[in-house]
Amino acid sequence: MGKTLVVGDLHCKMSLVLPRVTDTALSHCCDSIVLSGDLCDDWGVDGRAMVRQLEYAAEWKAKAEALKLRVTVLMGNHDAAYLGLASYGFTNEDVREEVAALLSDGLGVRVAAVVDGRLVTHAGLTGAWAHHAGIEEGTEAGGVAAHLNDMYVDRAQWRSLISCGPARHGWGLPGPLWADRRELLCDPFPGLSQIVGHTPIETASSYEAESGESCWFLDTMSLYRSGRPIGDATALVAGHGETEVVPLFDEWESAVMDFCEW
Repeated sequence: MGKTLVVGDLHCKMSLVLPRVTDTALSHCCDSIVLSGDLCDDWGVDGRAMVRQLEYAAEWKAKAEALKLRVTVLMGNHDAAYLGLASYGFTNEDVREEVAALLSDGLGVRVAAVVDGRLVTHAGLTGAWAHHAGIEEGTEAGGVAAHLNDMYVDRAQWRSLISCGPARHGWGLPGPLWADRRELLCDPFPGLSQIVGHTPIETASSYEAESGESCWFLDTMSLYRSGRPIGDATALVAGHGETEVVPLFDEWESAVMDFCEW
């Protein structure tokens, strides 16, 4: 296995960001790309604009795969609402079916992936949630990812997948689509390094939990309500036991402020 470019939340900025993702992956000799979820929704985005962005993403995925880049798209909490995992969320109801089809058929979303021995999910795997979901301590990243992806196939498990903890105003255990950074770092799944998006951060960064597990956080492209960026649009190249933070844009703030798809 070679190197992988892992990219954080896109939130309807696919036509702006994904060309840079391809260029960055190729320039860093990556053979695969993982998008960590939350392609859907952003401040002020209407349903038709979101559909156009998802159509662009599906076309981009096909073109990237024609370049021999393996592309994996993960599900975020915003995406899950359109896929029917939740009756609540941040949904444009009028395009729910179109969005669900694009996520499922066009992008083939799943819950988890493995990059260089690290588990990649949208929000992270906490120990308490994993225990409740029947994932035994000591399970390696590949086994955990398979378990999580099997849960998505089984509709009876959907309620567990969308479990949300108190840090995000929920009443359940912090699950892999909703866990906040604080919840993940307080209770990471033992012995497993992780890569996540979900919690906005200024630059792609690694944190070490008190118990020793490392967690990379990559949600560097989310926006304030004003449209100004929270982060710097950095991503992560991982492979052969090494990691490198890479910028997707030279001037991210000006690029995203000029982007007016909606």
